[in-house]
Amino acid sequence: MARMMAELAKNKQVKKGKKDELVQRIAEGRVLGALPTCPKCTKSKVKWSRVGGIYSCPGAVDGGGNWRRCNFHANQIARTPWKM
Repeated sequence: MARMMAELAKNKQVKKGKKDELVQRIAEGRVLGALPTCPKCTKSKVKWSRVGGIYSCPGAVDGGGNWRRCNFHANQIARTPWKM
């Protein structure tokens, strides 16, 4: 588990979740590349839907501690190469 967390940290990916979610995140990253930070709000990691193939941003907490939705959606986005 520590190795998975280290690999996710090295690629600046979300480290929260159950073991099967971490395994899936690493496998996708190794094949497709690391998900970038949202280009619109610059605060949250972009999410990718395996079902629809759409990239979106759920939003993030602002400086005042309030949740702010982000309406970023895209069919394609540049992913960075995965670091082993």
